[in-house]
Amino acid sequence: MPGCLGVGRGPRRRLRILPAVGEATTKPRAHGGRPVRRSRRVWLPLGVLVLTLAGFVAACTGHTVKRALAPEHCTARTAGGGEVDVDPSQAEIATTIVAVAIKLGVPARAVTVALATAEQESKLQNLDYGDRDSVGVFQQRPSQGWGPRERLLDPAYASARFYLALAKVHGWETMPIHVAAQHVQRSAYGPAYQQHEAMAEVLATALTGRAGTNGFTCLLRPRRMATTAAAVSVRVRRDWGPRAVAAAPGGVVVRLGRAAPGRHTLAMSYWLVARADSLGFKTVSRGGWQWRARDGSRKWHAAQVADPPAQVVAQFQPKPAASSSP
Repeated sequence: MPGCLGVGRGPRRRLRILPAVGEATTKPRAHGGRPVRRSRRVWLPLGVLVLTLAGFVAACTGHTVKRALAPEHCTARTAGGGEVDVDPSQAEIATTIVAVAIKLGVPARAVTVALATAEQESKLQNLDYGDRDSVGVFQQRPSQGWGPRERLLDPAYASARFYLALAKVHGWETMPIHVAAQHVQRSAYGPAYQQHEAMAEVLATALTGRAGTNGFTCLLRPRRMATTAAAVSVRVRRDWGPRAVAAAPGGVVVRLGRAAPGRHTLAMSYWLVARADSLGFKTVSRGGWQWRARDGSRKWHAAQVADPPAQVVAQFQPKPAASSSP
């Protein structure tokens, strides 16, 4: 349900507030100085409109209106009170950066360096343009040996290239975040990475599963997509490497393997939530907790059935009911 105002995706819209009916206004005058008589017929449709709107607002009060007007967004939070909001496209990029880190086995600090760099270089967007031949999330340049342009426009490939370059920086583990980023990027604006360190630390802590059950959630309004388990498997493999993805009643199940740490299960669930729009998920469940689309409560709910360890289940948005009209 898109909400009682029918607001779906996109940014907030400004509403013009009209003067109330009967509000004192200066009456226009004719050339002779006498007030112009307004037709009463003008007030009738206006009055009907106001009454209709009043009834509509009365029926859509409180949290219903707030949820209907709220733009789609995602929130990462930590136990220490840190909180960062990103839009759905940024959430997809950020969770890809995390997934590739888990796939490569790099330390969590590398994720913080990568997220701070991506925020400065592209605002966590996969840009197909940049300074000279720079492209992608990290604005890497094919002419400088980062890789082919078309591959650098794949956030998973670009992230892997960033981590491999970071690993070659001697002592990066003990460097300040912005200094390590600059050693990789060699930017003309090296100190600029520092302003994104706090944001990157919150995102990295939450998205790697170190902030617990409610570390990441989104308010999204996904539509029914023609998504298959095979399509989900392709997306998972690109970011995470080989993982067991299978069809489940009304959705898919992703199994990470019994040896996977619990935080990796959390990270996978957040990765799926971030793609609820593009893959058409209505719920994501793991370990007895469930995320629900179109839910403005900003939290995971206790699920009716607890899934086995190291397993995440995503349910697709159902198809619209067939019309019963002749």
